[in-house]
Amino acid sequence: MITDSLYFAYKQDTNIFAYWLVHTSNLIKINLNNNRESQDRPRYALQGSKEISTNDFITLTEFLVEQGHLSQQGYLSEGETFVYSCLKSAIKKRKSAGKKYDQLSGFINSSELVESNATHQAFIRTIEKCYNLLNGPEWERDNQVSGEVSVEEARRFVTSKYDKLEVEAGGASEGEERSDAEAGPSSQQGRQQGRGKKGKGKKGGRRGGKKPNKSKNRTETPKPEDEPYKPIPFEEIRVADGGDSYLLATYSAVQQWIELRRFVQDTWQQAAYEGVNTAAAAGVSRVAFSMMSKTVSQMAVRFPEKKTSYLNLINTLTGGGIDQAQGRFQLEASTPEERTNPRVVSDIKEQFLWNMYEILKDFLENHQMNRTGRPTQGMKRSLGDWDKNLDLAAASEEERMSWRRSYTIRWLFDLVNVCSNPRRLRNEKLTQRQELEDINWLAANDVEDLRAIFGLNDFAAEITTLAMQNPKKSTTKIEEMIQPRHVFQLQCIVDSFTVSKGWYNSADAGHRLQEPATFSATRDIDLFMDRKQKNSLGGYPFSLSVLWLLGIPSCHDATGHEQARAGIDQVNLHFAKFLGSHIYSKDPELVKDIADRFPLKVINVRNETLEVEYENEFQKTPPSLFANNAKHGLQDFSPFLCGAGLEEALSLSYKPFMHLWQEMREPLLLIRLYRYLKGTRYLTERIPLWEGLEILFEKCFFTKEEIETQRMPVPVVKTRALLAKLHETKSGTRTHISGRDMHDYWDLAKCNTFNLETTITAYRRVGWDWEKVTDEGTRSEEDTRILRLASRTHSSETVWLEQTEISAEGDGGRDRNAEEPLTQSVVVPVPLEGSTPQTPIPESSSTDPEGLPEFENNKSAEYELLSRIREDFIDDVNGFSNKFDPKKPLAGLNYPQITYVIIDVFARVEKALEQQYLEDLKDNGIEQKGNSLFLYHFRGSRNPAKRNNLYLNAIELYLRDGEEAEDAVNIFELFSEALKYEERPMCRFAFWEDVKRNL
Repeated sequence: MITDSLYFAYKQDTNIFAYWLVHTSNLIKINLNNNRESQDRPRYALQGSKEISTNDFITLTEFLVEQGHLSQQGYLSEGETFVYSCLKSAIKKRKSAGKKYDQLSGFINSSELVESNATHQAFIRTIEKCYNLLNGPEWERDNQVSGEVSVEEARRFVTSKYDKLEVEAGGASEGEERSDAEAGPSSQQGRQQGRGKKGKGKKGGRRGGKKPNKSKNRTETPKPEDEPYKPIPFEEIRVADGGDSYLLATYSAVQQWIELRRFVQDTWQQAAYEGVNTAAAAGVSRVAFSMMSKTVSQMAVRFPEKKTSYLNLINTLTGGGIDQAQGRFQLEASTPEERTNPRVVSDIKEQFLWNMYEILKDFLENHQMNRTGRPTQGMKRSLGDWDKNLDLAAASEEERMSWRRSYTIRWLFDLVNVCSNPRRLRNEKLTQRQELEDINWLAANDVEDLRAIFGLNDFAAEITTLAMQNPKKSTTKIEEMIQPRHVFQLQCIVDSFTVSKGWYNSADAGHRLQEPATFSATRDIDLFMDRKQKNSLGGYPFSLSVLWLLGIPSCHDATGHEQARAGIDQVNLHFAKFLGSHIYSKDPELVKDIADRFPLKVINVRNETLEVEYENEFQKTPPSLFANNAKHGLQDFSPFLCGAGLEEALSLSYKPFMHLWQEMREPLLLIRLYRYLKGTRYLTERIPLWEGLEILFEKCFFTKEEIETQRMPVPVVKTRALLAKLHETKSGTRTHISGRDMHDYWDLAKCNTFNLETTITAYRRVGWDWEKVTDEGTRSEEDTRILRLASRTHSSETVWLEQTEISAEGDGGRDRNAEEPLTQSVVVPVPLEGSTPQTPIPESSSTDPEGLPEFENNKSAEYELLSRIREDFIDDVNGFSNKFDPKKPLAGLNYPQITYVIIDVFARVEKALEQQYLEDLKDNGIEQKGNSLFLYHFRGSRNPAKRNNLYLNAIELYLRDGEEAEDAVNIFELFSEALKYEERPMCRFAFWEDVKRNL
């Protein structure tokens, strides 16, 4: 499994069945107790314990059958057939787990293993009997057993049954209540249990005219069975003797690592050879990290007496001898026919990540010897000279392993030095210095903003914490401190580099080699930053500088604008210093570029602003161990670091601009005017950029009613309300960014209008746990069609106009029920002059060579789940240029440039209105000089904050008709022309497609 390890997967299936069984049987018992013919008849005891034994499984299942719970056909009702799927899945997974016992018993002599296996087999027989009692095999012959059963499905079923029971109990007639009162408290017990909660029921005796004995009511303690029954939460259900085994849980966890590593390797191979954006590759890799960490955390909870260090897990699994375990472990690859195909693990040390563990351990022990960031002489000799261009295909296996070890240790030294340097410098200036092992190396938790790395900040801080431990202290035990997540993440980081060099480690076929990819780790960052000056829009930094040069007039009266701009500038400075390159390298060109673009300013006592020379705070950092190979080896030789850095940069380029749009008026005003002009036929054709923004940010620009109806006949009142809402604070306030985590500072929850999450920001917010990401629904076919058209270059303008013409009977909205999907042949991409694919793929290379082992070809359902998540990341980052239809491609857009174009539309209209006024002044025959709306609402005050009044009052005048509408018509015509001036497709506003020359 990938989503959960095999152990926790079958545990969940079993718990779902137990949850359903307990509550369904209790429900029947409550009804039987409530409907007893005589109060003398014994009551059924409810299952109140949170633990259920295997004997209870059979007893309660037989009870359900005896009470006629099955339908006339002999099956469960349609709403609870998920129980069949759940039992079938549990049986299959537990039998698969049972095979692991056989494998482990071959080389591990353990009484615990024998006992656990016996319990496990007994439990399988128990749930098989339950399945048979419920006529599962017969039902399965005529019905298709569904896949995984969700906890929510079971919870909804149980909740609906008890809610219904409560309503029925609460709806008793007055006569029934009177009868209950006369009968005394004993007859109320069953009905009270049926309510599911206590408190608001009628008290016995009150409506029967008989005064209750207050003294007795005060002194008599209710019996336990008189208490109302409360359903047990799913999370508290426990199976007492379900065959739990720490050994089996460990086995399942390690198999999950192997499969997750395979997926991550495949993803980075696609990045290197097929052009998949590295930010998307890093995003889905972090989802895989989250899955792996979640499994280990579950083990820690389930087995609190066990240690979950990497070494402890491996020793548990191999009996303390990993060399003896070679050839005894198998993986089960699922075939398309859902049969299992056992494959022997080819290299146990490689697939159990033992090799990477030893490398990490060697690095940590060596770093701890002096904690200066410099390797010892002995380590230097063992690392030797590292050749970045080594022919891995021609090298022996031993040479490849030595080459990888040398690379990994060099990279780790650089990583720790970069992460630790800012804190080291600050610590040296303190009066009371902290010991290195006591320093908090995570920037987000510090009182100062000491970030020095993008993308892997958390991982870097954890490794630095380990590296800075004092080896002389008795508490420093490296073997116990290295956790599985440290080894797994490091392995995947290293794999991202080795697969780009043509070296792939297969689970069951050993080393797989091919020609290195024509690939640079900084490929996508270079486009984002435009470091090679290939983009027509200049990348993020240049677009931002142009936007600030133009200015954002309507923000001058907004208190948050100054803070927003200062925060964006600081993020931009971090990009320059740490994204894809690092001033740690002491690259003079980089330092000069930063000093020129970001002059530091100080305020002296006379309130005079003085510029000071930029100072590289990394000057005293030990030199990079890659210095002989590249200036920026930490980044140049780590696709993962660059991809993760870009992923974080895209998040920090998107969220600040949503905050800025929250302070502005123009984005919301423009899109609402755009739709209005379509509805009034001043625009008879859709415009790619504005149409794309209207679809992507629909929930931000329009009310729920407007979205559902797609109509906006009179937008003035609603538009004014939405504009007024922009500056209302939803939650929290922004203060200076220094000393705060940047993602917390730019939290989209603080925006009440522009709070739309991208895929990247959504996953990052929930710690990359895919199960916590909410589904915002799918786009209509028509929206997808228009987005696809708006995102691409067409063979001619006619093609675009024919496919996007606004119906003469329409109002500017889109037909949500359109059933004519666009054929792919309509859109014909036109390459830019001299452009070629950004990632050339060698003809001799292949990510799917012939003779690939069967295990590598078979994709499990879990692998496909991660593949779909990967497509979501690709769509988010590069959706306007990948082979799939764009769904929510938000993260990869150049928002400084889009903001500039939005402001430019208003500037063009107002410039034209000003020109009309000046020309009218020259003509004495014209009584009214210029547009009256322009003169009254804008020109006199020149206050851009009043800009919205100019356009919204124009709509109000236009609706009145007559002579007053002429000025409104004039404004609409000018605004329509300004909108049409921007005719570039959406893909030209993505960082990866705005390329004017070949890289």
